Amino acid sequence: MEKAVEATAWRIDESHRVWDRYIDLVLQEFPENPSPQAVEHINNIFMRRLRTPHANWSETSSKFWPIVSKFNAHNWEEIMAATNEMAAPAKQQLSLRETHEHNLQRAAESGDSVALYNAFSEYLVWDRKNKRRSPFDFELRCSLYERALLRFPTVIEWWLDLADFVLKSNSHSPDSHYLGKGH
Repeated sequence: MEKAVEATAWRIDESHRVWDRYIDLVLQEFPENPSPQAVEHINNIFMRRLRTPHANWSETSSKFWPIVSKFNAHNWEEIMAATNEMAAPAKQQLSLRETHEHNLQRAAESGDSVALYNAFSEYLVWDRKNKRRSPFDFELRCSLYERALLRFPTVIEWWLDLADFVLKSNSHSPDSHYLGKGH
């Protein structure tokens, strides 16, 4: 299940469907009297998730705080402050994309393929024009193209834009290994 969580992490719109199920299973098996290592492990799981932009950020956060209260009550304020600081870039990216995500959702729910195509087109243009230097730019843009191409696999322009972006990104950043990541 961890591989599914990792593979869908950058799907802002629906990654929570897999992650929520995963964390529910983890919490079901979480011991009543956990070791310090088990508490640290569950904290790390939530911290990784809260650092990733996703539609249900608030719900994820609300699942985390009872764990912190129960097992780290003496450090609750410190953990809360550190978590909010560390999660700020993820929340900012989510906020920047919120209107576009809403437009995609509304178009998908309407069943109007032209409206969905236009919503993806506008979002992709916006994403290319708004160069933000955040730790998520690469993954979020690639995920957006993947989502668009899943719905409209014959739009050659989008395939070419994605290929160009990935190749340029990989040539500028030796740490970026998108091709072959299994997204």
